[in-house]
This record gives sequence, C-alpha cells and structure tokens, in this order.
Amino acid sequence: MDKKFVVVRCATQNYADLKVEWNLEWTILDFKRYLSQNHASKPDIEKQRLIFAGQLMKNEILLQDYLKKMSENFSPIIHLVCAPDLSRSAPNNPTTPTPKPHL
Repeated sequence: MDKKFVVVRCATQNYADLKVEWNLEWTILDFKRYLSQNHASKPDIEKQRLIFAGQLMKNEILLQDYLKKMSENFSPIIHLVCAPDLSRSAPNNPTTPTPKPHL
C-alpha cells in the first residue's frame, strides 16, 4: 500500500509546512495529538483548529473521511489555526485612576 501524506500549513505562516504521513485509523483528535508533539509550534490540542477545503474539521471524524475524495497524486493541504494564548498576549495596561468630579 502506498504511503499517504498530508501537508499542514500554519495559517500565520510563521512556520514551515509540515509533511505528515498519516494513519488510516486517525481521527482528527488523533491528528491534533500528533501535531501537538511534532509541529514546530507544539500547539495545544484544545487551541488547534484544522481547516480543510473550507471546512472546520471535527475531532470525532476520521481524517480519511475528509481526504477520501482527493487525488492520490498530491498531498492535500490542511490549514492549522491556533487560538491565541491570551495570558501571554494580553497587553500589560496599568489601570487608569478614575477622575474625581469637580465640586
């Protein structure tokens, strides 16, 4: 049986594309686990959103169910979008004192 590959492209384009040999039994959640360990950004599973052909991929669906209609002559591209880590990206704004009313 030929090997099956998919290309994972980070939506922010901060990382190089990752070519992944995938398993026929993987669900999208399994694929996210793989990415959390093997993608350069080590994205948290809960923050990953995978987009294929304009569709948000659902965790419980088999990866092969999304890819079964694709030609075997090329590697399909899945876009990886990660929710920002608000605890790290929140600006450190000091609170502004409330102005006192003039009496």
